Amino acid sequence: MKNILKLFSGLLILPLISGVAFAAKINISHLKSSWGNPELGRCENTSNIGNAAIGTKRTACAGSNQNSRSDTCKLGDDYGVLMLIARDVNENGAYFCPTTVYGEKHGRGGSWTLYGDSSQGQGCFWACKKGFSGEECQSTAVVGCDSTTVFREDFNLYEMVRDPEIENSIPMFFLNENKECTYQYNFWGFVWHYFNEEHDQFLAVVDWLPTGHGVWAQPVSVRANMWAKANWSSSIIAYRAGSRTLLCKNGYEPNANNTDCVAVNEETCAATQTCTAWAEVEFDQENMVREISFDCPNTSGSYGGIQFRCKMPGYAFASVVDHTCTQCVENMRTGVNPSNGTCVTCEIGEIF
Repeated sequence: MKNILKLFSGLLILPLISGVAFAAKINISHLKSSWGNPELGRCENTSNIGNAAIGTKRTACAGSNQNSRSDTCKLGDDYGVLMLIARDVNENGAYFCPTTVYGEKHGRGGSWTLYGDSSQGQGCFWACKKGFSGEECQSTAVVGCDSTTVFREDFNLYEMVRDPEIENSIPMFFLNENKECTYQYNFWGFVWHYFNEEHDQFLAVVDWLPTGHGVWAQPVSVRANMWAKANWSSSIIAYRAGSRTLLCKNGYEPNANNTDCVAVNEETCAATQTCTAWAEVEFDQENMVREISFDCPNTSGSYGGIQFRCKMPGYAFASVVDHTCTQCVENMRTGVNPSNGTCVTCEIGEIF
């Protein structure tokens, strides 16, 4: 009898031991005051992350928890959501990567949260608070300009994944908090079993900017919710906490209305872009020079970028499609067009 009791006790302990393997995360509770002093919230029933969901299943796997339980959102026997979740956080900014968070049931004990690396080294970026830039947002001086844009649509082809599992790499304001939120009735209608459900809270991108030069970030809480489907499964209920913060890419800062990110130094940022009309033009170092224009639409969808001009004085491009540098005799009627570097001759009676 004693041996049987020992065996039974060992079986009870097994779920707890296996749970330890998934409990280690990076504790950043000391940074809560830098990100709006968020509260965790427990046993919330409805997701409200909205535009935070990205990837191929962004529509089905966001919104209410009923949507997040759609079979579209299934990973194995359980369910998740894909977001840009911070992998590195400090007082001044954060480093975001496409990350899947999903719930996984563990026997009759309940459910826990797990995290899969959907980025595979792609789609990650730093974004900083006002007044900070540079590597890991540690500089108070403008250090270069990252004019590559970030929009929700850029992540439309990313997929939810279970592996590689990267829970140990996710910084958390709250972590490994368990709460009995779901229960099961017996045959007679009485509650006879409670499920422990793990809760976490991390920093994530929750909305996007018109120019793509930054993002809105906010703490997001997640609950691994047990629910009665296919002999019980676990889904993710995700909900925003605290207040959101406008973060800008390197070289940009919040505008006066705090609604978008604008270049700290327009010339520095324009020098990293190419005007749309010049994107396919091959730069001839021997005969051309680069010139910055602040009026041209660029390849990132904003304005300002690099154009080319003929290096030798008195020379201009033969036409907008022929970028051979030819002599352009400058006089009262003829000169180099400042908008595209071609040679133009005005009509009789007009002055260049």
